[in-house]
Amino acid sequence: MRKSFVVFLMILGLFVFSMRTVKSPVDLLEGQSGVGVKFGVMFLDNWLTNFELDYFDQENSLNGLLYLRTENSENESINSIGYVIKGVSKNFQWGTNFVFNSLTTESTVSRSLSVGIGFEAALSNYFNIGAFIDDLPLYAQKPFTFFKPNVGIDFSFGTSNFNLYGALKYVKQEYIQFNLGPVISFTNLYFDVFWVPEYIVKDNVMLNKISGDFKIKLEDLSISIFGFYAFDRNFLVDIPMHYEEAPYGYEVNIEVKF
Repeated sequence: MRKSFVVFLMILGLFVFSMRTVKSPVDLLEGQSGVGVKFGVMFLDNWLTNFELDYFDQENSLNGLLYLRTENSENESINSIGYVIKGVSKNFQWGTNFVFNSLTTESTVSRSLSVGIGFEAALSNYFNIGAFIDDLPLYAQKPFTFFKPNVGIDFSFGTSNFNLYGALKYVKQEYIQFNLGPVISFTNLYFDVFWVPEYIVKDNVMLNKISGDFKIKLEDLSISIFGFYAFDRNFLVDIPMHYEEAPYGYEVNIEVKF
């Protein structure tokens, strides 16, 4: 049954679309088996629409995620298939993310095979720290700017219901992104809001954004809504798909666990 469902997702994934995110593999999935779907819009002059299909699997202390995504604008598109493996112990989590990307522009098609590696460690009952490298190319074609890796570190300080989260990410070797804000989490409710400034290294310019995430769980069903707003639009970096130029956008994530 599971093999048939995975084949179904792989076929359906040829006809859908989604967007790239910069996250540690540790943060891409939680426990339990299930399925999920994501969709959203980044509002540019030419909208970036996205859609993603997820299949989750759990075996003892190991979690797996097969995902299919594509993102589409008027002149460019990205199609990806990836698999995440995550291991969990009492005070330590690790994750790896293998992904095949295909970037299509008006004149070229470029492909890459990349890997992401991340970890998170609990240094005490109230303090966690993690680090990751994402989109590290094992094989890549031009444009090389798009296929450069992302690296980051993050931390959280607080209790299981309330903590302060912070992160520093170096995106495509073009700009540094910071995240800082509170996270409130209960059994059936999750909420966060972050200040997200971006520092453009080559131009010595700081730009400001805010983002937030609201999630509700109803037994085996969970629904989350993510949104962001840019006080300063980033026209200073030229990375394919031009995510950074969007002034605002949203994404909806629906998951069913079984």
